[in-house]
Amino acid sequence: MYADDLKIYTVIDTAEDITQFQRHLDTLVTWSHKWQVHISSKKCNLLYCGAVDGPDMSIDGSVICKAHCVRDLGVLVDLD
Repeated sequence: MYADDLKIYTVIDTAEDITQFQRHLDTLVTWSHKWQVHISSKKCNLLYCGAVDGPDMSIDGSVICKAHCVRDLGVLVDLD
């Protein structure tokens, strides 16, 4: 976590991992509503490394945009 920025990394190997990760995102949304911290789903990205494509995930009912490249503190992380 950095100021108003959060990165979540996890390994997804099974269908249960997908379900568990979505539950964690839902818990984050519940926490954000409780503490009145807005999460902008438009600023969220989902990057699957090592996989061509993964399942859709959502934050507060909005599907997270899948990306091929994201910037993390000035470092580009991409699928290539």
